[in-house]
Amino acid sequence: MKKQIFSWMLVFFSVGFTTHKPAPEKPNFLFIFVDDLVPVLGAYGHKVVKSPMIDKLSSESVQFNRAYCNVAVCGASRASLLTGIRPHFPQRYITFTSRADKDYPSATTLPKLLKDQGYYTVSNGKVFHDADDSEHGWSEKPWRPDRPQFLNPITQENQNSKTKRGPFFESADVQDNAYSDGQLAEKSILDLQRLAGSRQPFFMAVGFSKPHLPFNAPKKYYDLYKNVPLADNPFEPENIPAAAKPSKEILSYGYTDHYNTPEFHQQARHGYYACVSYIDAQIGKVLAELKRLDLEKNTVVVLLGDHGFQLGQHNYWGKHSTLHDAIHAPLILKIPGQKPAKLDQIVEFVDLYPTFCELMGIQSKHQLHGESLLPLIAGKADSWKNSVVSEWLGARALMTDRYAFAYWFEPKNKGQMMLFDHQKDPEQNKNVAALPEYSSVVKEYRMKLDKIYKELESSITPAPTK
Repeated sequence: MKKQIFSWMLVFFSVGFTTHKPAPEKPNFLFIFVDDLVPVLGAYGHKVVKSPMIDKLSSESVQFNRAYCNVAVCGASRASLLTGIRPHFPQRYITFTSRADKDYPSATTLPKLLKDQGYYTVSNGKVFHDADDSEHGWSEKPWRPDRPQFLNPITQENQNSKTKRGPFFESADVQDNAYSDGQLAEKSILDLQRLAGSRQPFFMAVGFSKPHLPFNAPKKYYDLYKNVPLADNPFEPENIPAAAKPSKEILSYGYTDHYNTPEFHQQARHGYYACVSYIDAQIGKVLAELKRLDLEKNTVVVLLGDHGFQLGQHNYWGKHSTLHDAIHAPLILKIPGQKPAKLDQIVEFVDLYPTFCELMGIQSKHQLHGESLLPLIAGKADSWKNSVVSEWLGARALMTDRYAFAYWFEPKNKGQMMLFDHQKDPEQNKNVAALPEYSSVVKEYRMKLDKIYKELESSITPAPTK
């Protein structure tokens, strides 16, 4: 497998590919963000959700079965992975309005690095949380759709009286482009057509907004599902700390008076699944155009969800925690010439930036806290990391093959801890941190986290990239 990657890189950096115009020496990059997407996909073994386009992409790619975000919230996760820097409460990438350019102004973002390497960089949809975050990294002004969020009339009965938001789901009988993500797919297709005519390599980031709340999608995608099953464990974990419970984000929308009833669970999961199928179709359109333009064979495609999302597991709806379902997300990487594979090693989102560097042949470690995924893809699993780190509002967490540990260090919840034994409890239904038989594990993992964060603090102000 190592030889395959090396051979592929030789192709790019020596002879290139033959297209309707001379191909650039460097690979193009198509980076697809899907907001709040979790691995409820056919490619990940899910039996209900219909995701044929993503499944096809996965069958041609390297699929990471155990990929984790470094913080379970949109803005912070995106700022972290696009700078390669771990979140660090309270200074870095941990607020609801996280901005890379304000939280870490000395960092070189991934699009800026690529732009400096001669790439034409394009941002469509939700890439950074704020469209104007780190604007200097883009070759043109970031673009976002202008479609309204709700298309059906919002009545007083289905509106949230406090926030004035509409219902948490909607299934208008409309075409795909009536909602913003359909418009985003059309814009991205036009941009691919424009970029295909240039010899300059491109980095195009496409950020789809669904299945983020509200669960709004055209009716035909809702019609794909009937009698959606509920989560297997719709009850709180035993001995769960109060600080570990995620926010009830969904309650800021209307029509939630029946929150956490079986009817609500079914409606919410139905809506989420419909949105996944809607986004799957839009991604399929973009990938089909990439192939039609003969760009597929020299374009690296990355698809990921920016973090996890609880879909009724533990009676929770949302992210905003260090529980497994809040930080586990799909990650698919398609490298031209690379044999497809499904990998079970633990990886984290800060690994993406150094991966891009290695794909471009850049020896850049100026600010990076992750490791390139290419050695892992090449079969060097014996030397790969055995843990990943995540954080949420005063909680630091360490995930390994067997355990998930978290402790709170900020004053309000200091001393609270969680430990789940995935060998005995893969769904995280019982916190065993206080049990005597796990005291040595708690001590070991606490020491590991303290060491990681001590090293993180010493590297918190990197030198600007030259």
